[in-house]
Amino acid sequence: AISWEAHAINEEKAAVIAENRYVREEVIRANSQLEALQSQLRHEVVGMIDHTRRTSETEASWENLLEMRMRMQWQSAMAKVAEVEAQEQECVRSLLEVGE
Repeated sequence: AISWEAHAINEEKAAVIAENRYVREEVIRANSQLEALQSQLRHEVVGMIDHTRRTSETEASWENLLEMRMRMQWQSAMAKVAEVEAQEQECVRSLLEVGE
């Protein structure tokens, strides 16, 4: 009877050891998958940060271009105003000369 009990205990130990091995392998597999997902997530986050930075730089570039274009249009408009004022003064001079 003792040898049968010892045999049953040994079988139970073997089953527990096999189960522990299986669980350990599952934990190792799960950790490996977790590391892969973390790596992928880090890569995606870095990509999103880079995209956001580039988008911000692009927006800043567009704002700079728009500001520069508006400044050029303003300067062009002011040059036209100065040109019209000069023509106006020339007309006034001509009228004064004709009036004399």
